[in-house]
Amino acid sequence: MTERTLTTINNPILKDACELCWICKGQIIPSMIYEDSVVSIYESYFDRVWRWDPNEVFHRKEGFNEAWEQFKKKLAEAS
Repeated sequence: MTERTLTTINNPILKDACELCWICKGQIIPSMIYEDSVVSIYESYFDRVWRWDPNEVFHRKEGFNEAWEQFKKKLAEAS
């Protein structure tokens, strides 16, 4: 059985996965999430967003940077 590990801020696709989740759902992924789940979220939402109108994607990104900063603080506290 493979051991699952929680993600850290060092995960290279974490920010992208969070941004794609924000665009699709209007929220960032939970701070206590496993590495394999981050990859799954990234792949799933990337495929979905790829088909959208770029203008809609641009408008849905609004507020992400603030949410990302809060997420990083939360993740650092949890570590």
